[in-house]
Amino acid sequence: MAEINSMTVKQLYENPPGSGTGNVAARYRIRDSLQASFVKLVKEHKFRARILYDEKQKVKYFVIGVPSESLKKDYFFTVVLKVSDAVNSYISFINSPVKVASNNPAFVYTGYAYITSQNGFFIEELRPRFDKKAFTPPKTRNPQEIMGFDKSIWFAISYIIAYELYKIQDYEKFSLKLLFEYFDDFDDSLVMYSATKKKQEEDEKKEKEKAKNNSTKKAPSKHEVRHMKSSTIKTIKTTKTVRTIKAK
Repeated sequence: MAEINSMTVKQLYENPPGSGTGNVAARYRIRDSLQASFVKLVKEHKFRARILYDEKQKVKYFVIGVPSESLKKDYFFTVVLKVSDAVNSYISFINSPVKVASNNPAFVYTGYAYITSQNGFFIEELRPRFDKKAFTPPKTRNPQEIMGFDKSIWFAISYIIAYELYKIQDYEKFSLKLLFEYFDDFDDSLVMYSATKKKQEEDEKKEKEKAKNNSTKKAPSKHEVRHMKSSTIKTIKTTKTVRTIKAK
């Protein structure tokens, strides 16, 4: 098998290194929360999945489109897991050495890109899809460089397990061009996501204003009619006509 460091899917999924996830109780609470979010996400959105096989490296690439939680319409972040080509069952998948990459904003801003790169389990083929700043120490958001759980990666692994994608034998032939086609440039993805989110917020604001305006456009009640000023009521004068009938 090609060079992949010792991090396994199981470690990434159940107990990633870092002081923030070392406590068993804390780890279970985090995973329970992630599981609840995953169930809701699967119910409300569709995931995307592709599997590429590199015969030369003897590895498989699981390319998973993970829907955004914050957007109503489907918007996908892409997660890639690079695993052994021997993966064909739950046991072989969960115990396979793994490398990862995600274009979810948190993957960069919480230092996950930097930490995985430093420890040898970032997918190096995808480095050109990120700006160099993605691989600098996360001094603001994660100065202690705690790895912890990455939500987009956790959702991708959960989806692979839930739908047993490791059993699929119908692969696409790997090429770097194809991998780049499936994995959007991080900065481009971020710009598109921000624009989509902004539009959703604007649409929601318009809907609220529309509902508010409609609620004020109601007919006046009887009580309101009785208290209308007399000056606003027009008086219609009538002329009484008396018809005289002459006697013959």
